[in-house]
Amino acid sequence: MIRILTDGTSCLSPAAGRQKGVVVVPHLINFSGQVYREWLDLDASAFIAKLSACDEIPVTIPASVGDFVEAFRPLVENGETVICLAVSSNISQAFDNMKAAAGRFPGADIRIIDTRVTSTLLTTLVLLAAEWAAAGQDADAIERRTRNMIPNGRIYFLVPTLSYLAKGGRTGGAAALIGDVLRLKPILTLKDGRVDRYEMIHTFQHGLIKLRELVLTCATRDSDNFIVVSHAGALAQAEIFADQLQDLLRLSQIPIYDVPPSIACNTGPGTLGVSFYYSVKPFPAAGSKNPA
Repeated sequence: MIRILTDGTSCLSPAAGRQKGVVVVPHLINFSGQVYREWLDLDASAFIAKLSACDEIPVTIPASVGDFVEAFRPLVENGETVICLAVSSNISQAFDNMKAAAGRFPGADIRIIDTRVTSTLLTTLVLLAAEWAAAGQDADAIERRTRNMIPNGRIYFLVPTLSYLAKGGRTGGAAALIGDVLRLKPILTLKDGRVDRYEMIHTFQHGLIKLRELVLTCATRDSDNFIVVSHAGALAQAEIFADQLQDLLRLSQIPIYDVPPSIACNTGPGTLGVSFYYSVKPFPAAGSKNPA
């Protein structure tokens, strides 16, 4: 039997993962010395409420080697092959901790993939891998298909304020202050496995228009684009945005997920994201009139 294992940045809680046959190992969130397990002790809604009510930026602690050892042990003892889809090693230590934990089980078939992505791009990979495993595909095929998809994923986050990025050390305090005074809103992306600023937008509404343009220009016009919308305490806005994309692309459904606490602590409440996969188009350059 093949089991898929991932971490909490996949937008899946351990309970949601179990429904799909996926093992999810959550990260930890340190709030004023109080440590919470994301999704378990503090779900996305509770985290956003707590974050909105205080000035402190919590610290994310990646799942430890011991956490992954405990997750691997019952799977290995059951003789299962484990395919681990890890958040990008450039933004989290989870990948290294998975590797160290796997080393405790010599002879076990544990395959660890640095997906170079996070959030809903990781969600899509995890759920597809679980579907392929349930359909009877072997581990080599699942690993090959997953690795082939990784370079074709695109994700964009529209962030309401630079303040959380600044407090979390992701950008300078002066830049955040100037950005807020000028009402600039960053659109973030992933490039080469790292969080990168894609473009600065003058208003949140203009940012929503830009996100929609990126999807319409770059995503294919079929369900194989795997479009997913995410949000941090902005469900109503996410539903409107997803409905717009559904109508424009004539899709039956676009899934909506909460931004995981381990990501939302750096982007802040109100963040809206969209991700998708495609097969041939290159990465769009920031500021390009035609990002295809």
